[in-house]
Amino acid sequence: MPATRPSLFLRPRPRQFRVRVFASLSILSVALCGSSISSASDSPSASKGLPLTRFYPFDDIGDVSRGSELLFDSAGRLAVVHDGIYVALNDEDWLQIGIVSADGARVQHVEPDRDGKYYYGARGSWGTLERTLEGQIQTHPLTEKDRPAWTTDCNFNDVLSLPTGICFIGDLGVVVWSKTTGQTRYINVPATVTAFELEDKLYVSSHSQGTVLVDIEHGTFGPADRNIFENFVIDRVAQIDGERTIASTTGRRLLVYNNGKLEDLQTALGEPMPGRATAMQKLPNGEVAIAVTGQGLYIITSDGGLVTALTQPEYRSISSLATNADGVLWACTESGVVKILSGGPITTFGQALGISIGWPQVVSWDDKTIIASNGRVYEPIPRMAGEPAHFRLMPNQPAIGAWGIAVCKEWLLLSNGDGVFATRRGEPFRRIARGADRLAMLGPDTCIAISGREIMALREDGGTWRECAAPIPGIGPAMIVQSSEHAVWIESGVNRAGRIALVDGKLSTRVYDKFSWQPSRWVHLSVVGNLAILNGPESGRMFVDERTGDSIDIPAFASVLAGLPVWAARVHEDQRGRLWVSHAHGVIALTPAAEGYKADTNTYRLITDHRPFIQSAGNGVWVSSGRSLYHIDPSRVNTLSYPRAPRLVSVKDSKTNRELLLSGASEFLLTLPYAQNSLLFRFFAGSYASRTTPNYQVRLNDERWSSLDKSALLRLSDLREGDYRLDARFTDESGPVGDTTTLRFSIQPPWHRTWLARSSYVLLGALAIFALIRLLLYRARVRNAALEKIVENRTEELRVAMARLEQETRASATLAERNRLAGELHDSLEQGFSGLALHLETITAFDDCPPLIRRALTVARNMVTFSRNEVRSAVWDLHSPMLEESDFMGALNRVVAQSLPDPSRVCVCVQGDAHPLGSAAEHHLLRIAQEAVANAVKHARFDRLNVEVVYTEREVTLTIRDDGRGFDAKTVMTNAENGHFGLRSLRGRAARIGAKLTVESSPGSGTCITVRATKTI
Repeated sequence: MPATRPSLFLRPRPRQFRVRVFASLSILSVALCGSSISSASDSPSASKGLPLTRFYPFDDIGDVSRGSELLFDSAGRLAVVHDGIYVALNDEDWLQIGIVSADGARVQHVEPDRDGKYYYGARGSWGTLERTLEGQIQTHPLTEKDRPAWTTDCNFNDVLSLPTGICFIGDLGVVVWSKTTGQTRYINVPATVTAFELEDKLYVSSHSQGTVLVDIEHGTFGPADRNIFENFVIDRVAQIDGERTIASTTGRRLLVYNNGKLEDLQTALGEPMPGRATAMQKLPNGEVAIAVTGQGLYIITSDGGLVTALTQPEYRSISSLATNADGVLWACTESGVVKILSGGPITTFGQALGISIGWPQVVSWDDKTIIASNGRVYEPIPRMAGEPAHFRLMPNQPAIGAWGIAVCKEWLLLSNGDGVFATRRGEPFRRIARGADRLAMLGPDTCIAISGREIMALREDGGTWRECAAPIPGIGPAMIVQSSEHAVWIESGVNRAGRIALVDGKLSTRVYDKFSWQPSRWVHLSVVGNLAILNGPESGRMFVDERTGDSIDIPAFASVLAGLPVWAARVHEDQRGRLWVSHAHGVIALTPAAEGYKADTNTYRLITDHRPFIQSAGNGVWVSSGRSLYHIDPSRVNTLSYPRAPRLVSVKDSKTNRELLLSGASEFLLTLPYAQNSLLFRFFAGSYASRTTPNYQVRLNDERWSSLDKSALLRLSDLREGDYRLDARFTDESGPVGDTTTLRFSIQPPWHRTWLARSSYVLLGALAIFALIRLLLYRARVRNAALEKIVENRTEELRVAMARLEQETRASATLAERNRLAGELHDSLEQGFSGLALHLETITAFDDCPPLIRRALTVARNMVTFSRNEVRSAVWDLHSPMLEESDFMGALNRVVAQSLPDPSRVCVCVQGDAHPLGSAAEHHLLRIAQEAVANAVKHARFDRLNVEVVYTEREVTLTIRDDGRGFDAKTVMTNAENGHFGLRSLRGRAARIGAKLTVESSPGSGTCITVRATKTI
């Protein structure tokens, strides 16, 4: 391409796509070589290979075998039916879908009618099919109880859809069911072959009856028009349009019905055909595919022209054909199911056509396509028009093979380690030079022979070949060579390329091994016009003027390559000016347009080889790699419809495995209960036009895109309630492809999170809050009342405590004063009275004391004793030191012990929990006990004395009980003589503390003195 070429333009993409380059020296070291080719037109048949195919063996499909029927389900997926088995192809996966038969019949044939409803035929049974929630297929028989006996043993192996009904075809006749009335007509035609419709009339073809016309209304049949059908027994029918129908007969004739006439169809298959037609299928483009037993598969036009002939052994026993898309034909063979991509401009060459593929090179020589592959040279074998080319080894080629190949005028040149060989039509090969690895044409008459040792320039003159320049040393291995107008270019390895030029009769070379890119990569070399392109890694590219070998800048062309969705490894320009770009995953084409070039990324996507080599030869473009060779016919229209957007074919509740969506949909709105919040989505490409399974990407509610595996299954588990949007799209190495499928669904909340439940929660919450407030207010009132009671009690306790403290303080002061007075009285009065009493007693004891004086002294002594007792009693009232040293019970025990030295005769006990009584109360109770015990010791003469203190919650009771002689309580309490004033003292003390004193006694019955005092004292 000249450097002054107008600016190239490619419509910009939203982002630039890059593909990592991986190259292997060991792979490219084999002979992948392009060369200059002649412009002679090549015969079309020699350039036509086999359509691309994909084979599925029965072992991979399932429990099906030869004789299976092919059809398409409502989602457009291929299905295989055989003896009650139903298997569907979802992209790469074969899904085993069970058929549940209501009457035990094993389904043999399934066919959709014009409305998309599916019908089946089986032995002795026929009816409709329906998908179940469990994902299976359920039969609904249309058989009647009073049906004819012949239908019970009839094998209904075909179904024909009529405008008003369905015709079930068996080997003993047909059954016609009306969709409008539901009535069934039984037409018994022995040895039935098939039934077909022509001009809204139903015909049945039979071995015994020939072709007969069926009267559906009356359920009878009669002879068909013999001027049309003669004695034909028709076995296969393909209706092309409303006027033309192609039919085959059991006599191997191919007929066409047109304008009321049934005539022989002239085809290249011959008449009669070489075998019986086992299957016939109309194609979407109006052509017809015919499988001929023992021969192969043929695709013909409606006029009989042969389009494609596949006669390889695998196509010679086809039982069923099916198609639902232009350019994609399915065939059931003896060993499996094959997909035939017949609708594109790409065909492939290989072992089936007689070629062993190994880094092939293609040239056009002597109006023939010559292929050098795997070190051998192949030439085509003449074939009939429409049949793929077949090849054979070229005779007399060099024994050790051919590593390089070139065409110079009428000469075919081959090279190997032994030499360079040349031949013309009708001549044997002859050696013309030393050995070489590669050959490349430089101009129309000069061949450059290249090896690692040396480089030679060969030219023919009058039938003689000689070197036209002195040989020069080689510049390294020549892996791939390409020719331009002024030089030959070599791909030589990692970060290495070379240029060979012939100027003024001298060969010269230039090595390119200094590049700006990092890391080092294999250099992919392209020649476009006068421009050489050296492509390294994804970020490295160098443009070189092929005339001078100098590096140049071509911004316009650089922008074209930069705008591609892939990283261009090699670029080839064909004779029509179209650019072919080789990349990491195949080939794309750039067609010249008003604003530069328009990229075609779909038409040639069937080629998936890694950075293939592209060259022009004959009437097309050839694409090759180590193990493949493709031919592209740019003049042929691509009819393949590639997937544009994923198709949803199934939504299942993954918890129960129940189907939620029984028909395919591109968009749907589904509302599901919360119990079905775990879903399994299955997608389908919607087309089988691609050789490989597309890559799926999905996202949920604007999350990040994520990829699915080849099974096209998406599992969403434990979804929360709410609305969801699921987006699905295709992607390839260049990014998103086609359109995005949007699926909307919603998960209802569980009952406890519904709006009604939430409203109930609000109401219940309000009621609970109200009840809580009432409870809190009630508890506050109760608490306040309790607090008020506590305050009142604490106040009363404080008042009592203060009164008690005041009383105790007063008692303490009184006790202190009493102690002082008691001490004073003891030390003064009592001592004085004691001394005086002793003195008086001493005087009265004198013998010489007169009686009168003694009586007077006795009276005085009694008065002193009484006074002393009174003083002593006052002292005891004022001072109780025992209470200062211990508690009440301790002091009581001490008082009793002092009054009664023998402890075995007395018992002191306490009942209840002891609690303080106040100092005054304890003092007087102690004195009462002391006086009572002393009186008992002095007067009672007891054997047993009990002192008991009983504490209760409200009072304290002190009891002194003896079993002595007792006394008359009333008399004693009123007689103060002889010192019996003690009991009155007890009563006085009890009164001082507010206690109740009780004295119980009688002569001979002992005495019981009880003092009962309240707790508050």
